[in-house]
Amino acid sequence: MTTKKNSQISDPTTRERILRSAKHLFAQDGLDARVADIVEDAGANIAAINYHFGSKENLLREVLEIACGQVHDERLLLLNSVTEGGRVATVREIIESWVVPALRKVFASDDEGPFLAQLTRIVTTLDTNKKIGESVARQLDECNGAFLDALEKSRPDLTRASLVWRLFGMIGVLVFISGNNLRGMEELSRGASHPRNFDEAMREILPFLVAGFEAPAPPK
Repeated sequence: MTTKKNSQISDPTTRERILRSAKHLFAQDGLDARVADIVEDAGANIAAINYHFGSKENLLREVLEIACGQVHDERLLLLNSVTEGGRVATVREIIESWVVPALRKVFASDDEGPFLAQLTRIVTTLDTNKKIGESVARQLDECNGAFLDALEKSRPDLTRASLVWRLFGMIGVLVFISGNNLRGMEELSRGASHPRNFDEAMREILPFLVAGFEAPAPPK
C-alpha cells in the first residue's frame, strides 16, 4: 500500500517545487547551495530529491539545462525567423536574436540575473564541476555555433576566429549585466540611467554590441 508520505515524495508537484527552490537558491549561492536549504524552501525532504533526481548534482544539472534550453530555444527561433529561406541576415538582426532572450530573462525578476551569471560562471570554469559544466556547455556550443554560421554569411570578410573573439566579448558584457553589477550606473549618470529597465538596456547595449561585430577586420 502506498503511504501518504511516499505519495507526497512521488508527487509531480513536489518535483516542480524542488526545481523552483533549487533555481532560487542556486541564483544566490551557486554550486554552494545546500540540499537542506533547497528541501526546506520547497517544503519537501531529502528523500524527494533522491527519488526525483538521484543527487544534488543531477538536480542542479537539470535546473541549468532547463534554463539554458529555454534561452537557446528562443534564440534559435528568432535566428531562424531572420534567416528563413536562406536569407542572409544583417549583423544587427543576428545580434538582437542572441541578446534579447537572455536580457529579457535578466530583467524578468530578481533571481534571473544572478542565476544567468552563475550559469555562465560554471560554463566558463568547467573545473568547478566538470559534469555540470560540460552538460550546459554542449547546449551553449550548439546554439553559439548556429549564430557564428549566420555571422560568417553576414561578415564573410571576417575569419571564424575573429567572430569567436567578438562573441566572447559579447558574452562578457552579458555576464557583467547579469551579475547585477550596475549599481553605480545611476550615480555615474547623475540619475539619467535606469539600469533595471529592459527597454533602456536594449537601446544602449544593442548598438554597442552590433558595432563590435560590424567593425573592420583586424590587420594581418
